[in-house]
Amino acid sequence: MANRVSLAPPPRANPKDASAQPPPPPPLTPRRLLGRLADTPHSHARVAVVALGLGAALGGGVAWAALAQTDRPLGLYAAFLALFHFMEYLTTAMHRHDVGINSFVLNHSRQYHFALVFGLVEYFVESYFWPQYKLLDKWTILGCFLVLFFQSLRSFAMMNAGANFTHLISFRKEDDHVLVKDGIYKYLRHPSYTAFFYWAPLLQLCILKNPIAFGGYICALYYFFSTRIEIEEDVLIRFFGKEYLEYRKQTWVLIPGIQ
Repeated sequence: MANRVSLAPPPRANPKDASAQPPPPPPLTPRRLLGRLADTPHSHARVAVVALGLGAALGGGVAWAALAQTDRPLGLYAAFLALFHFMEYLTTAMHRHDVGINSFVLNHSRQYHFALVFGLVEYFVESYFWPQYKLLDKWTILGCFLVLFFQSLRSFAMMNAGANFTHLISFRKEDDHVLVKDGIYKYLRHPSYTAFFYWAPLLQLCILKNPIAFGGYICALYYFFSTRIEIEEDVLIRFFGKEYLEYRKQTWVLIPGIQ
């Protein structure tokens, strides 16, 4: 038996179905092109852009120090700064999920930015009057090793602390917050602070050859860390009680004048 052919007209489209269609894209503007890069301060896109910039500064700084004819210390300075800020983000992101642009600590504080500018101003002033003191020499090489050592110490301390490390003092104890007492923390309290206390002045003295900034950095960092450590240890005593008091008796803070 042959198949029947229907002569009925095709069904009409339901006008309501048109409303289910996605709306047309918004006008092509810079904001639409940038997407989350423009709208979300801590998006993956912004993190990628900052990391790319730091990588370029690191590579460009090393190239400048190796190939330039003048101001070669500035290349090393830029490279070490870029490495520091990149490692701040990386070592935090390796253990915490609440990371963002702030974890690069590029916007640390006005005082931090002032210190960086002061060091550069001193470098250029002294380079103009005494250029013979702003050259790469054996002290620069020694300084590079020392700066890398203290950078490594800080990064390792942050990794050792894991999710317990935060750039800001936490006044509320998280459920998974534990007192870290192994690794470098078996011998030193606040090893990341100790590392930065030596890292920053050495950049000024050994890389930029800035004696004034070197002294200023030591004074400013001593005041900052002595105050911060006192506050932080009061918080840790509140968190862990006798356990922290016993731990404090068995460890050292390698910053002169801080027990």
